[in-house]
Amino acid sequence: MAVKMDFVNSLEKILPSRRPRLLVKGGEMLANEKFAFQVSFSSSDQNHIGCQLKVQSPISDRITVRKVDYVMGLHTLRPDHDGYILGEDEKVFPDILRPPSPEGESVPISANTVFWVDVHDEGGIPAGEYEIKFFLYGRDGALLAGDSYILKVLSGKIARENGLILTNWLHSDCICEYYGLSPMSDGYFSMLKKYMECAARHGLTMVYVPLFTPPLDTKMGGERLTVQTVDVKAEGGTYSFGFEKLDRYIDTAISCGIKYFELSHLFTQWGAEFCPKVMAHTQEGYKRIFGWEDRADGERYRDFLAQLLPKLTGYLERKGIAERSFIHISDEPNETSLSRYGGHRKFMKQFTKGIKYMDALSHFEFYGKGYVDLPAVSLSAVERFSGVKGKIMVYNCCSEYKNFLSNKFLNMPSLRTRVLGIQLYRNRVRGYLNWGFNFYNSALSLKRINPFLVTDADGGFQAGDPFVVYPGSDGPLDSLRLELFFHSVQDYNALLALEQKMGRDFVDGLLERHGFKQNFTDYPREENSFLKFRSEVNRLLSE
Repeated sequence: MAVKMDFVNSLEKILPSRRPRLLVKGGEMLANEKFAFQVSFSSSDQNHIGCQLKVQSPISDRITVRKVDYVMGLHTLRPDHDGYILGEDEKVFPDILRPPSPEGESVPISANTVFWVDVHDEGGIPAGEYEIKFFLYGRDGALLAGDSYILKVLSGKIARENGLILTNWLHSDCICEYYGLSPMSDGYFSMLKKYMECAARHGLTMVYVPLFTPPLDTKMGGERLTVQTVDVKAEGGTYSFGFEKLDRYIDTAISCGIKYFELSHLFTQWGAEFCPKVMAHTQEGYKRIFGWEDRADGERYRDFLAQLLPKLTGYLERKGIAERSFIHISDEPNETSLSRYGGHRKFMKQFTKGIKYMDALSHFEFYGKGYVDLPAVSLSAVERFSGVKGKIMVYNCCSEYKNFLSNKFLNMPSLRTRVLGIQLYRNRVRGYLNWGFNFYNSALSLKRINPFLVTDADGGFQAGDPFVVYPGSDGPLDSLRLELFFHSVQDYNALLALEQKMGRDFVDGLLERHGFKQNFTDYPREENSFLKFRSEVNRLLSE
C-alpha cells in the first residue's frame, strides 16, 4: 500500500519528517494502568485528505484514540545544554492531543501523521492477549492501510494510592482571559472544574488556591487580572472577610478528587519585599488596598495579616482541610532575603496554628532555620538537602536543562520527562511541584499569548515550560508531555505495589541493578533499557 502504518512506543516523540525508531508490533500492560502507544502513517505517493481511522477490538470500549498535532518551539535550547535533547535544529514538536476531526485527517507526503492510543479501565482488564485492528480509509472509502497491534494484559496491578503531593500551578487569570470569562462567575467555575478534573485525572493531588491575585511572574509595578477568592471589606484599619468564593473554589477542587491545597503567596516573588495585589470594598468603592507600593513588613500590611490569618485558619479548620493546607510566603526566595523571609514566618506563625508552610526554593537555610515546613527544592539544588530528602518535595522549571535533570521541555526526549516518577520513588521525596499547568502569558505577564502558536512565553522560557495543557474550545486539551507525566506517576505506583509485595530493599536493589541511582542525574537514558526495567516490574507484579 502507498500509505505505510507503523506502531510506535509511547516513549518516542515522532518528529514530522523523521522515520520513527521505536517500532513495535505490540506491548504489555498491567491490568489497571493506563497504557499508551502510537500509530504513525506516512504516504509515498500523494497527499491523502479526509482520512478516517477505524479501530476494531474486543476491548474497543477501553480504547481512546487522539490525533497528535505539532507545535512550534522557537526558544528550545540554552548554549550550555547537556546534549540530551531531540536536536539542536528542531523547531517543530508533537504535543497537542485532540479528538480526531469528524471530517477526517490528512496524510501528506512530507510529514508523519500520528495518533495517540490509550487503553485503560480503572477496574482492570482481564489478563490475556487482545488484538487491536486499525484501518485507515481514504475520503473515497478505499482502504489505505491496515494492521493489528497485539496487547498483552498481565494480571498484576499498580497501587491505586501513593500518598504523594503532586501539584502544577493552575493560573485562573489565564482561564478567564483566554475564554473571556469573568473571574468567580458561574462560567469561570464551570471551566475551572474542567481544568481541575484534567489535573486530577493525570495524577495531580494538590491545587494552587488564589486567596489574592498571585504575585507570580509579574513585572515590578505591573499586575495580573484580579482573581482573588477572599472578599475583603476595609473600614479604616478594620477588615472583615468573606470566604464564599474560596469555599466554592475548594469545593470544586474536592469534587474533582484534589486532596491538598496550597494557598497563594502572601508576599511577592524572589525576595518577599512587597505585598500582593489585594482588592477591597471601601467607602471609595472597590479598589486595590495593597500592592507593589507597599512594603511587606510595613505596619499596615502586618495589621491586615493579623486580622486575616486567624479568620482564614478558622475557615480551614471548619472545612476540615487545615491539615492538608499549606501557606506560601514567597516563591523562590534567595539567600539575601533570608532574614526578611524569616521575619514574615515568625510574624505569621502566631496566627496560623496547625497550618504548615511550603515554598519552592534552592537554599537549605530556609528549611534549616525552620522557616519552611515543606520545601519544594529545585532539582538542580537537591543535593544540598541530601540528609532530609524524605521531608522535601522537588520542583523543576527553566533551570533544569542540563546535568540530565528531568523536565517537560518540548525539545527533550520523552524518557527524560517520564523518568521523574521513578526518581521520586528512588529518592523517597514527598512530592513534586511545577509552576506551569496553563500559563498563557509572556514572561513577567507583559502580554497574553496564543499557546497554540507560542510555547515559550514569548521567548522568556524554553518551549514547553509554561504549560502542559492547551485551551480547547470546551476545556483543556492534554499534551503528550502531560501524558508522559501521568505515566511517570504510574511508574511510581507500580514500584509502590512491588514494594508492598517484595519489600523496599528488594525494589531499591532492582533499581540499582538497572542503573537508577539515588539522585536525579544518573539513570539509563536509552529507551529500551527503561522498557526492559518496566517489563521486569510488570512480570514480578504478575507472578
